[in-house]
Amino acid sequence: MCRPWPPAVRPDVTELVAFLQDAVAIAFVLLGVATAVHWLRRHDSSMGFLALAIVLLALVSGFGRLQAHLPFMIPLLAYINLLAFAGCGYALLRYRITLIPLPSRWHAVAAASLAAASVLIIGATLVSAPRAWLLGIAIAWFAIWALCVGEPIVRFWLVARELPAVQAWRLRSLSLGFGGLLAILLVAISVGLVWRQPVVQVVIELLALAIVPLLYASFAPPEWLRRQWRADEEANLRAFMEQLLLSDDRDALANRALELATRLVGGAGAVLYERSGAPTSIRGVAAAQVDEISHWLGDMQRGINLVEVGGAQKAVLAVPVVGLSTSGTLVVLAGPFTPGFGGDEMNRMQQLMSAFVTALDRRHLIVQLEAANRALVEANKHKSVFLANMSHEIRTPMNGVLGMIAILLGTPLNREQRDYGETIRSSAEGLLTILNGENVPGGLQVQTRAGTWIDVETDPDTFVVNIGDLLMRWTNDRWVSN
Repeated sequence: MCRPWPPAVRPDVTELVAFLQDAVAIAFVLLGVATAVHWLRRHDSSMGFLALAIVLLALVSGFGRLQAHLPFMIPLLAYINLLAFAGCGYALLRYRITLIPLPSRWHAVAAASLAAASVLIIGATLVSAPRAWLLGIAIAWFAIWALCVGEPIVRFWLVARELPAVQAWRLRSLSLGFGGLLAILLVAISVGLVWRQPVVQVVIELLALAIVPLLYASFAPPEWLRRQWRADEEANLRAFMEQLLLSDDRDALANRALELATRLVGGAGAVLYERSGAPTSIRGVAAAQVDEISHWLGDMQRGINLVEVGGAQKAVLAVPVVGLSTSGTLVVLAGPFTPGFGGDEMNRMQQLMSAFVTALDRRHLIVQLEAANRALVEANKHKSVFLANMSHEIRTPMNGVLGMIAILLGTPLNREQRDYGETIRSSAEGLLTILNGENVPGGLQVQTRAGTWIDVETDPDTFVVNIGDLLMRWTNDRWVSN
């Protein structure tokens, strides 16, 4: 059996609710300030309506809680909060239109309905309309606001399924943030009308507090969170590294590198420019935008740059590409789904392009080595033909020399003359043996007319005698062989 808390020790849940309400208001105000500062620093027009939606939501939360701490009523504060809340829903709808086109008639219907409902509820309040009328108008106003916010929430979630991981998680954070806000309002309105319990209020405030990081992540996710978002793409990067070692198709590698570059950082497109400024590979960028970006190449610094593309300023990530076979610049263009560029994205792109350039340089060196090898083979072929022709030309007169020496040795000669003749014949026969590709003394390796190499055996006695005879003739001394 449960017993109630004694009055002396019962927790003051009301004070806890008030504390959480203050914490939620402060968190939303800080979120609005951080969003405004981030947008003013970057001036990204594609993110303007999302920044406006978050800032207006922060104003509603901050002003609403400020009134609870003031001893007097701020004039027109209720109307300001109403218009700011309506503006928050309309800004989110406009951000949806910048990402995903909406038929103009539906846009007009949504804007007119929200404006008419806002004017109607303000007018009913000013004329002190009956409570039932005010309640009905308020419910109609909230229904219109919920449609303006709910349709983009669902659309963002559906589109995220077709986007790369980095872009998808950003849209999911946005859907979860505003979807959670819409769910909290629905629960607070429905449950609050029939069951007012402090515990329910505590749960609602805690859920509202959890929405703040989701909304901030949808607008300006920190670097560590972007790194976690692209963890799924790292497997594709490793597969690309293996492909670099096997593929010889430069265009295919370049296109694959640009695809990974956009997926890793959540970019809308990428262009690889040569040093001269001519584009070599393009992915997801229109031809007119390619020409516009090329005009800014000379002024781009390594890293994040703001350039005017299509009449609006866009953030681009410029990464220098330097190698033996190619040099230039990789430019990744941010899009409406891009979470943001930072130092981590810059380092990742530099690693990717370094691996890409290394693969191209490796292929370039292989091609050069193959060409040099073909040239060496051709030169060796010509050398073999030349040596074969020369040996043939030398063999004919050498046979004549041997014949004449044989005739000479058949004549009467003194001992010294015969030694000379024998030396000439021995030398001529040795040279002819080499030309014929037969074994000769000396332990050498020679090439035949057919271009093959053969090892020659060594006969030390013959070799020494021949060399001794030659030395004896040069010194006019008598050679004695032992």
